[in-house]
Amino acid sequence: MIAMSTDYTAATAAVIALVVVLTGMVTFLLSRPSDLAQKTR
Repeated sequence: MIAMSTDYTAATAAVIALVVVLTGMVTFLLSRPSDLAQKTR
């Protein structure tokens, strides 16, 4: 059970890290002016 708990802890930490990174990227892109979208087109 200890090994399972450790695995869940590692998986939870990885998921939280991914969510934080994705949230940071989305916030950064939204905080930027929409010039990037216009340049892409």
